[in-house]
Amino acid sequence: MKTSTVCFAAIAELNPAVTISSHVLAFASNNGNKLLADTDIVVDALDSITVRLELSAVCRQLRLPLVHGAIGGWSGQVTSQLTGDNSLETLYVGKENHTGIEDKMGNPSFTPALVAALQVTETTKILLNIGEPLSCRLLTIDLLDMEFVEIQI
Repeated sequence: MKTSTVCFAAIAELNPAVTISSHVLAFASNNGNKLLADTDIVVDALDSITVRLELSAVCRQLRLPLVHGAIGGWSGQVTSQLTGDNSLETLYVGKENHTGIEDKMGNPSFTPALVAALQVTETTKILLNIGEPLSCRLLTIDLLDMEFVEIQI
């Protein structure tokens, strides 16, 4: 049995109200509108700045909230780009060809796990309209020194 089939069955058992659609193709600016047409929120789990910027533009065009997370070594960051916001452009324009520190440090398994947990938290807050999302704010995480810093963007 395929992993996706097992995951879909487990999610359906937990919450039958959830609708899942699977697409086996890479996101690109020319297919983004179609891929995200019936979506309520988008979670960025990409590793390309260029594609992140394309995703941000499509989300802005479709008026979809975008929860962004990125990791590099023992560091990570999370922000939420809400309707009308251009946080990802502020973070990444002009840096499309930069490589991350993970080339030298690798990515310990706990870094993406923590950033993903924070993205799930942001996604839940936005969908339920509770709490204060990280809109126009970037939460940076340094796990070597155990520092969490919020930056206005």
